[in-house]
Amino acid sequence: MGKIKRRINGHLYIYGHVTEGQVGENTYFLDTNAFVLHPPLHPEVSKELNLAFMDVWTNQVNFLEKIEKVGFDFTANIGMQQRSM
Repeated sequence: MGKIKRRINGHLYIYGHVTEGQVGENTYFLDTNAFVLHPPLHPEVSKELNLAFMDVWTNQVNFLEKIEKVGFDFTANIGMQQRSM
């Protein structure tokens, strides 16, 4: 991973907001955007990377309130693992 990080020398930024709605059951909606900040690239390469990123990035994720705890436990465990490294 370090080799990739050094080669790209970029940073990923994710931002957005959470809303709660009713779709049969209480549902959370995560509306997100993201961008990668990196050194200047040839315009054609930049365009290709942008299109590839847009193909894999989703701007909205939703999940039921009842599975929120499962997600919370999952992310809490990830945080604990990262701290122990």
